[in-house]
Amino acid sequence: MIRTILFALLVVASVTYGAVVPVGESNIESKSANRFTFIGSSKNLISKAKGKSSATYQESLYFLSQNAAGQEMANMDCVNIFGPDGSLVSIETQEEHGNITQFLRASGDSGTLYWTSGRFNIDDRVFEWGNGVQLSPSAPWSANHPNSQLSVTRVALYTVGSPKLRTQFNTVSSRYICEVKLGEVGEEAEPCYSDNDLVIVVDSSGSIGQVNYLSALEFAAKLATAWVDNSNNRISVVIYSNSVQSVIGLGESVTVSQIRDRVYNAPYLSGGTASDLGINKAVTEFQSNARAVPKNLVFLTDGVSNSPSATLAAAQKATAAGIRSFSVGITTNINQQELLAIAGNDASHVFNTDGFEDLLKLLQPVSRRVCA
Repeated sequence: MIRTILFALLVVASVTYGAVVPVGESNIESKSANRFTFIGSSKNLISKAKGKSSATYQESLYFLSQNAAGQEMANMDCVNIFGPDGSLVSIETQEEHGNITQFLRASGDSGTLYWTSGRFNIDDRVFEWGNGVQLSPSAPWSANHPNSQLSVTRVALYTVGSPKLRTQFNTVSSRYICEVKLGEVGEEAEPCYSDNDLVIVVDSSGSIGQVNYLSALEFAAKLATAWVDNSNNRISVVIYSNSVQSVIGLGESVTVSQIRDRVYNAPYLSGGTASDLGINKAVTEFQSNARAVPKNLVFLTDGVSNSPSATLAAAQKATAAGIRSFSVGITTNINQQELLAIAGNDASHVFNTDGFEDLLKLLQPVSRRVCA
């Protein structure tokens, strides 16, 4: 799960997973925003009880950088952008190696060399990942690699032909893959097998911050992908701040993979909290793609809207249009009366959590309540 981080360094941020660049560092130019592209996710085995069939899995998201940097700066960027659960990728199993290879090929990226978290531990004389796990003896090294065992030796993924690992010095400027660990798999939304339409509206205002915004997108992606487990259901995802954007339109036919790609690559708008724009956009999605099934709106926010009167008017418009609205308030800065108004004055449609670190715990109760 993505958690809030208090940066010890003064940073300069740009939008859309833009660069968070420590002041004074020139390795990553603040003028050219360090943008990341979501390329895929996988559930990786992290433990299995001896003699038992049960296993524990952890889901990881993978993001590809658009700029290049030395390995230390690359890892710092992963942490600054994605929080304490973000780092350069650690490719610990053959299955994960295969997944990342597939993601890179599917992305159509033309790069050839990407930093991982791998390094040579000069004290123990072993290669290990950034989390301290040693590379497997059967790790897929390129021919004639590893060819360096120095304190500055690091591990990169070389993708020409069949992707393999290579060693290179930590100062070499290369693009990189960030991995965001979401915690143990289990906090999931439930599918809805009665035919319904759903629009998820996500707050993308400046008060949320980029790290917490990824948590909100994770919530939206998990809810949306569970919803379309019923092929008759349709979903839309909308983001808003001072402006509003439709990430997925209600009339679009999208696969689970496409939902993940579109949602996790949604831009971070920053700015104010024009909640009325988000609600009105949802109403437009329903009206433009009308059909005879229940219409549901799930609205996420971490604060108070710019104009409570405009938000109330938009909420009343949604109710009048026959839309069942549900509000999810994150943090203790929420105006509960406004949440209730957004939810059509139905207290059973209001959900709260004190922080983004617990947001995913609402997936099951929200999905159960929304399914009509």
